[in-house]
Amino acid sequence: MWQASDVGVLAANGYYKTALEWVTARVMVMPNQTDQYFVVYDGEPEAKNLKNGKFNPTPTIRGHIGGGGANKVDTK
Repeated sequence: MWQASDVGVLAANGYYKTALEWVTARVMVMPNQTDQYFVVYDGEPEAKNLKNGKFNPTPTIRGHIGGGGANKVDTK
C-alpha cells in the first residue's frame, strides 16, 4: 500500500527528503485544496524537495474527487 511506502527506505539511508532530491523527472504536485486524503500542507514541502517539482493546488470544493471529470467547472 502506498501509505506504508517510504522512498527513503529504499534509498538515501532512510531520508525521504534526500530521495526526493534525487528524482530528476518533471513533477507537478496538484492536490485538491479541499482534499482530506492528499492534503495540501503535505504536498508543498514534498514539491520543494524535488529538483523539477512544481506545486499547483487545484481550487475545488469537491475534495478528493475534484477535477476528476464529475463537474465541468472543476475539470477546467
